[in-house]
Amino acid sequence: MPKMRFTDYPTPAPRTLYDEAVQGIINRNKGLSGLKSIVQFGNITTPGISDLDLLFVFKSGKACLATGLENLPAAHKNLFTHGIMAISEDQYADNEYYTIWSEHHLVWGENPSENELQRTTEEDTILKIQTAIEFLIANFIDIKIQKEYKIIKLRALLQHMKGILYDLDYLNDSQSVLHTPLMELKDMIKNWFIHTPSEKKLTDWFLTFEELYDKYVHQVLSEHPMYLPSRDTFPISKNMKLQNSATVNFERKGIMLPSILSTAGRNYVKLQHRFNQFTISCPITHDAPTIIKERFDFLVRMKQYNRQYLPNFMTITTSITAKLI
Repeated sequence: MPKMRFTDYPTPAPRTLYDEAVQGIINRNKGLSGLKSIVQFGNITTPGISDLDLLFVFKSGKACLATGLENLPAAHKNLFTHGIMAISEDQYADNEYYTIWSEHHLVWGENPSENELQRTTEEDTILKIQTAIEFLIANFIDIKIQKEYKIIKLRALLQHMKGILYDLDYLNDSQSVLHTPLMELKDMIKNWFIHTPSEKKLTDWFLTFEELYDKYVHQVLSEHPMYLPSRDTFPISKNMKLQNSATVNFERKGIMLPSILSTAGRNYVKLQHRFNQFTISCPITHDAPTIIKERFDFLVRMKQYNRQYLPNFMTITTSITAKLI
């Protein structure tokens, strides 16, 4: 059994620290020119493991070069595992229509424009399937790379694995073979700071889950190819590409650095990326219901807008499409 190295262990954090961090973000950014609203997503179910997801809504045409995280104390910044998202007010309603949003609420400013468009039940089902597939592929890539490098960012893994339960719900798959290991991990997370699992237990869980997940992704993508426009090859990053194929596959070419260097943590992963290239293959379709095609066109427009006006914020979309568009 390969020996896995775990980094980014969760550390205890009081629930009140999250509220302080959100208020700190508000106090530091409410004076930004054109900022209309700040919206918070999700719930803090496990302080110390849960992260903060915030969305800044800007008035249309207003540019901002900030990140939103400037001058934030380290204790607050540690509650963020990614940057703050941003969107223009005239794209807010369309984003709500074309994407599946988790629970969210206004924490500062004016109520963003409400969406007058309502999805039909069929459109909702179609969007949920496409969204689930995009998250499944993104997690497939992350899991495979971590297995190859034998180094796992633990806190991010715990967050992403909980998210797969939503993907199974979107796919209306209550009988998935993934349910049992995911619920087992959910129980570990619930009691994490009382009974932190050993590295052996985590390694056993990860390797067992990876094998099941590989088979599950093959099964789902064979039934539901992922929609992307007319090309068959898409760059994900400098050392990674996604291509159309009849089946799901993951291939690495390059040189693996000695595992003893893994003590360098994040720098070790960056070094590995310099010496390795990855090709991810999966079934891709260029044909899809109208709402899926419109969604992709909208996401492209939104990404282009953010590159011009809000370049240092994240775009509110799935992680894989954010890299492909």
